[in-house]
Amino acid sequence: MKKDTIASLLDFFAGLFVGIALVCGGLCFFLLNDLGLVVAVFFALFIFGLFVFFALMAKSMSALIKESHKERI
Repeated sequence: MKKDTIASLLDFFAGLFVGIALVCGGLCFFLLNDLGLVVAVFFALFIFGLFVFFALMAKSMSALIKESHKERI
């Protein structure tokens, strides 16, 4: 695969992970609200943080793979 294809796939997965983080974080909060507010907020933030971490990793790898016309320091 070419670098541009891999960078595009990583950008796609970064967006996908952000969408999953938002949807699953919200759903986790509303579904676990019966167990208590603290438990629901904890699990919602955990799920949100987990998927946002993967999104940041994918976006960072995509930025490193893309060819830049500027010289890197």
